[in-house]
Amino acid sequence: MFPRPSRLHVLVPVLALVLAETASGDQRLYRWVDGDGNVHYSDQVPADQSKPAKAILNERGMTVDHVDAAKTSEQIAEEKRKQREAEARRQRESKRAAYDRVLLNTFHSEQDIVHARDSKIAALENMVRIAEHATVQLEEQREALIARAAAAERAGRAVPADLEADLQDIRRQMQSRERYIQEKRAEQDEIRAKYEGDIRRYRELRAEMGSPGR
Repeated sequence: MFPRPSRLHVLVPVLALVLAETASGDQRLYRWVDGDGNVHYSDQVPADQSKPAKAILNERGMTVDHVDAAKTSEQIAEEKRKQREAEARRQRESKRAAYDRVLLNTFHSEQDIVHARDSKIAALENMVRIAEHATVQLEEQREALIARAAAAERAGRAVPADLEADLQDIRRQMQSRERYIQEKRAEQDEIRAKYEGDIRRYRELRAEMGSPGR
């Protein structure tokens, strides 16, 4: 009694036959593993098996190519996130390179940057002084109006409506001047911070070029 052939012995001839037919018909043979771990061979891939990775075999059963598994929605979202990050990084680097060129083309030395910074700060300081002088004048006018209002009250008269209106107007002007001065002081601080960064970057660029640039 002859021994019963094993499943492997049966599979190999069948597979060889399929491969031979595939080669003669000039068709591709696909190999894939389904969700249950079963291995499949076919010249056509069922629609429900289009997502798993698949190997393409030649007539000798050797893998000659492969088809990647379809990406999940999470994988696609992650790829898009990485692409956005890469694009944002590229734009930052491009802007930095453009700014570096402007920095090197505008200033011939570090002292030029310091002079530009000090000039802008001085211009803002002049604006502040003008506003402060105007504030002093408004304060003098306010004190004079307050004195008039007090005199009217001491005389038993009501404070004139136009006098009250003038006092309110002066208060508004003084508040506006104070906000203006604070804004100019903030601009001076921003300029100092900006030019401090420019000087630091200028030194780095000059060092890379082998020139101190002072």
